[in-house]
Amino acid sequence: MKKDYSKYYKIKGSLGIYISLVILIILIIFTIFFSIQNHLKYKKSVVNQWEKQLLTTTRISALNIESFVTKYSENLLSLSNNPVIKKRTISGSANINEFCFLQNLYNIHKIDINAILLLKNKGEIIKKIPNWDTSSKCPNYCKTGILYSQNPGKGEIIVGDIFINHIQNSAFTISCPVFNQEKFTGILRWMIEIENISSKYIDSFIVGENGYMWMLDNKNIIRAHHKKSLLNRNIDNILTNFISDENLKKVDKKDIQEHINSTHSFFTAIKQKDEGSGKIIDFAHNEYSLAVFKKVFLGDKSWTIIMNIPYSEITGPIYKNALKTSLFTLVIAIVLITLFIIFYQSQKSRIKLEKETKYLAEIASSSKKLKEEKEKRLTALLDGQEIERNRVSREIHDGLGQYLLTIKMKLENLYSKSQPNIKEEILNIKNHFLNTIDEVKKISNNLMPVALDEIEIETVIQNLCTETESINNKKIDYVSHGIPENINPKQKRYLYRISQEALNNVIKHAKTSEINVQFLGNNEQITLIIQDNGIGFNYNKNFKSSGNGINNMIDRVNILNGNISILSAINEGTKITIKIPLKS
Repeated sequence: MKKDYSKYYKIKGSLGIYISLVILIILIIFTIFFSIQNHLKYKKSVVNQWEKQLLTTTRISALNIESFVTKYSENLLSLSNNPVIKKRTISGSANINEFCFLQNLYNIHKIDINAILLLKNKGEIIKKIPNWDTSSKCPNYCKTGILYSQNPGKGEIIVGDIFINHIQNSAFTISCPVFNQEKFTGILRWMIEIENISSKYIDSFIVGENGYMWMLDNKNIIRAHHKKSLLNRNIDNILTNFISDENLKKVDKKDIQEHINSTHSFFTAIKQKDEGSGKIIDFAHNEYSLAVFKKVFLGDKSWTIIMNIPYSEITGPIYKNALKTSLFTLVIAIVLITLFIIFYQSQKSRIKLEKETKYLAEIASSSKKLKEEKEKRLTALLDGQEIERNRVSREIHDGLGQYLLTIKMKLENLYSKSQPNIKEEILNIKNHFLNTIDEVKKISNNLMPVALDEIEIETVIQNLCTETESINNKKIDYVSHGIPENINPKQKRYLYRISQEALNNVIKHAKTSEINVQFLGNNEQITLIIQDNGIGFNYNKNFKSSGNGINNMIDRVNILNGNISILSAINEGTKITIKIPLKS
C-alpha cells in the first residue's frame, strides 16, 4: 500500500514558516542593534579624531612659542658677554654710537620684538631701543622693575608676567643678568607684545567655520583671542558671570547644567594638568564645543593654549552617517520581509517541488552512473588500444625488426666475399632492407615508442616533434620546462597520444609554416600547448569534426580529469591548451 506523505510535507512546511519568521525577527533586531552600535562607534571615532587633531595642533603651537622664547633667550645670553654691555652696566653712560650693534639687532628682529633694554642691576635704564617718552605710562616691568634677587645665577633667564606696555598693549619681557668679573651689574631685556606671538602662532590656527585657538596667561587671564572684547578678562570671572548672562540660547535647556559642569571641569583640569581635553561652552559663539589645552612652559611661568570647535561642526558627518545607517537598516528590513513573503509563497508549492526534486535527483543519479559507466568503458577501450599498440610495437621492433636486421648483417657479410657483378645486386637488396627497417621503426614508433616507459616524457614528445618536422618539412619549435617526475605511465601514454593526434591534425589541415609546442609543468599540473599560424577554423562547443582527432583528444583529456581549450578562427591559426592535474 502506497504511503501518503502529504500530511508530513504540510507539517514540515508550516514548521519551516515558523522557523523563518523567528529568524526574520532575530535578523531585524540584530540589524537594528548593529546599526546603533555602528553609529555610536562612528561618533566616538569622529570625536576622537577631532580631539587628536586639535591636540596635535596645540602641541605644535606650544612648541613654536617655546622655541620662540628659547631663541631670544639665547640671543640675550650671547649679548650679556659683550664687553660694551658689561662696561656700561658699571659706568651707566655711553656714547650713542657704542650701541649701534643693539640698534642693528633691534632692526633685524623688530617684526617679533618691540624693544630691547639695558638696565643697571637696580633697574635704572641705561639704553632703550626704540627710545620712547619716559613720561608716558610704562610700568616697572619695562622701565625700572627688578626681576632678579640680589644674587641671580649666571645665565638665568626670567620670563616676566604679562603687563600693559608704554603703547597700551599687552606685553611680556625676557630678561638675562649681566655679570662683570663675577659681579651682577646689569640686566638685558627684550620686550615683546603678545600680539606678535598671537599673530604668528595662535591666530593662524583656524578649524572649520568657528573653531579657533586662544591663550590664557599664568593668572588665568585671556591674553590672545580673536574676539577682542574678551582680552584681558579673567576666565574665572567669565565663568561666574556667564550663567547669569543670556548666552546659552544655542544650548538645549535640558543640557545646560551638564554643559556648565563640564565647562568648570575643563578649566579646573587646566590648573592641574599639562594637557588634556574636554567639553566647554564657547564664550565667543555661545556654542557647546570640544576643546583641548596644552601648557607652554616659560621658565617659572606657564601659559595655556586652548583650541575648541563647536560640536555642531563635528556632528554634521555623524548625523549624515546616522541617516545612512537608518536607511541601510530600513532597506535590510524591507529586503528581509520581502524574502520572508517570497519564502511563505514558495511553501505552498514546496510539497510538489520536493517530490519533483526527488524524482529529478533519481534521474540525475542514473545519468551520473551512466556517465561513469561510459567513461569506464571508454577508458578500458583506449587502454586496451594502447596495450595492443604497445604489444604490436614491441613485436614489430623485437621480432620482425630483429629478423630484418639479421638478414641485413648476413647480406653485408656476403657482400664482402662476393664478386663485383654480384655486389651491386646485393647492395640494392641491402638498401631495400634498410628502407624496410626504417619503415618498421616508423610504424613501431607511431604505435607506441618502445622506450616511453623508460625515458622522460618530455624527451619522447621532443623526439615526436623532431620526427614530424623532418618528415613533413615543417618548422616545429619545442620548449619544455619544469616537468616533474611523478607522472604515471598512463598519463605518459595519453599525453604522448594527445600530442601525436594534435600534430597530425596540424600537418593534415592547418596549412601552417610554423608550429610551436610548449610542454610545461610543476608538481600540481602539466600544461601542453600546441599552436600554429595556419588557416584556422571556426570552433565552438557545437563544432562537428569530419574525423575523430579532436574527439579522441577530448576523450583522453577527460579521462585524465583535465581540461582542454581550443581557440581558433579563420586565417588566425589555432591554439590548443591542455591542462592535466597530477595526483600526489
